[in-house]
Amino acid sequence: MPRYRTIKPEHWSDDALITISLQAELLWIGTWNFSDDEGIFEDDPWLIRSQVFPRRKEIRIEDITKWLDQLVKARYILPFSYGGKGYYITRSFKAHQRIDKPQPSKIPSEIVLRILQECSGNDPIMVLPESRVKESKVKESSDGAPAAPRTQGNFENNGKGKFIPPALKDAITYFVQLMGDTTQPNHWPEDKCTFQAGKMWDHYQANGWVQGKGKPIKDWKAACRTWIRNAIQGIFEKAPPPEKEKPIKRQDLSEKGPKLTPLQEELNYLYSSWLEGEDRVTIISVTAEQYNLLKSARMIVFSDEEADSIKGKALAYMKEKTLEGDIALTRLMKAYGVLEFFRQQKVLQKDFIFADPARVTENAETC
Repeated sequence: MPRYRTIKPEHWSDDALITISLQAELLWIGTWNFSDDEGIFEDDPWLIRSQVFPRRKEIRIEDITKWLDQLVKARYILPFSYGGKGYYITRSFKAHQRIDKPQPSKIPSEIVLRILQECSGNDPIMVLPESRVKESKVKESSDGAPAAPRTQGNFENNGKGKFIPPALKDAITYFVQLMGDTTQPNHWPEDKCTFQAGKMWDHYQANGWVQGKGKPIKDWKAACRTWIRNAIQGIFEKAPPPEKEKPIKRQDLSEKGPKLTPLQEELNYLYSSWLEGEDRVTIISVTAEQYNLLKSARMIVFSDEEADSIKGKALAYMKEKTLEGDIALTRLMKAYGVLEFFRQQKVLQKDFIFADPARVTENAETC
């Protein structure tokens, strides 16, 4: 039967929520009302839809399945089987729900504990509220199962509290895991994930892995999520605060101009990767925003023959992947258009798309 559940204010500021869609988050919250007091509910999309969205006729079973997959991938819920049936358990359920008179689950407690320990891997396992952790260390359950372990802080540092910086490849893997899911509407191409992960890693590697005001970083994954959030919000693209007006001096005319925008840097990086090997950059790596930037800068010009070739490639790809619709066609034509632009630049023996203003200024000063 449905149960009353609580939502803590801290839920809405959870950094990891950016890895799932709003629909998946709402579905997850809805399952709490229909989970038992261990946070377990059946793996039955038809049942879940009828419970959580009984009057939402536009929601399909395929949607429920897709959102459940997102929650599993983000490790908010853990799948398991018992007695020939499938179930999910919310990993942090008992750390956030206060249950005065808990009812026993039909899943044995030793099974629940084993699932949490095995499926969670090195992630902190939050099984009990902090107020009940000490009690669990000295007691065993009535059926002889060991008490749930207490969360031990930074598992990646082996519980010693000493921060271990990640390797660049680990940072890239984490960026791709968070933002590279092509089923998400605002996902990043793999090249953008690699580019942003490299920028983040270089930044912190250079400053000794400290954050604002010299405070040492304790969790590098949290630093990655903060970096991604700032990139999404355009923090890195914001101009510095305006300075007070001052008279223009002659030497001011020789000062370096503005730096490249993040989108211009992405195109330079993508083009350099393409020059190293054309197979390193695919249409999935190219975004519509990159094409729009080149178009607005009047850098893209195609003949009728080239335009027909681009459209033909897009239609062939759609047929191969069974895609339909004008939106998909436009998106693919823009992607193939950027790749065709790269070929034009290569013929012209260009080393980059956008010149660095600082480099141009330095070259002018040496002349």
